[in-house]
Amino acid sequence: MNCVYENKKNILIFTGGKSPSTEKILSTLKNFKIDISSSFVICADSGLEVAQNCGIKVDFLLGDMDSIDKTLLEKIDNSVCKEVFSKDKDFSDTELAFVHAKKIPHNKIFLIGGSGGRVDHFIALLSLFRCKKEYNSIMDFPDFWLTEENLVVFCKKNSKFQIEGLQEKDNVSVFSLFEDGFFMPKIFSSGLKWNLDKVNWKKQWSLSNRICENSSFVEINVKRGNFLLILPLKDNINIY
Repeated sequence: MNCVYENKKNILIFTGGKSPSTEKILSTLKNFKIDISSSFVICADSGLEVAQNCGIKVDFLLGDMDSIDKTLLEKIDNSVCKEVFSKDKDFSDTELAFVHAKKIPHNKIFLIGGSGGRVDHFIALLSLFRCKKEYNSIMDFPDFWLTEENLVVFCKKNSKFQIEGLQEKDNVSVFSLFEDGFFMPKIFSSGLKWNLDKVNWKKQWSLSNRICENSSFVEINVKRGNFLLILPLKDNINIY
């Protein structure tokens, strides 16, 4: 069966592990103005259960099917494309989903789920954000990752973000994604209690922060390097 890729603006990848609640998933996608009906939905193994709980139509299911509910798998009709892999493979099911995403024209990729559980699986998902994959890998990379409690934003070189809806008590964590190179990673911020402008990212891998008392929004401006921005997953957070 051939999957239909035309007129799909974004890609949603659902994976196993712990996921946000159905309400948080749907409200976050709504805040980002994501039209689910015009998104291509890929499920990696038991990510199928998360998508179906959200009432989201699945376009493509892949993986070794070792953790999916067999009864649910039997109910999947022929409208869903499937690709079953051996358990003895070089990539995780989630990585395979990003291999497939590389083939599809799109604006943004949202990864949903995958937090909690085995630490090695979690670290493998983090490695998907290594920006070198943009240039020489068969895999694409996620722009946003919705975990059980956090929203992870991939901040590429020359990208700018304005974030609204944060409160002073909310944690804002920044991680530099180190790559070989001569230039020091450089990121500017406004609205945070501890400014990011003078951080030596060669010596300091991450910085936990929070919004200033009188700030109504936070601005992030990446000049050099690539960063992960980790925010609480809240209904009222908007990113522009």
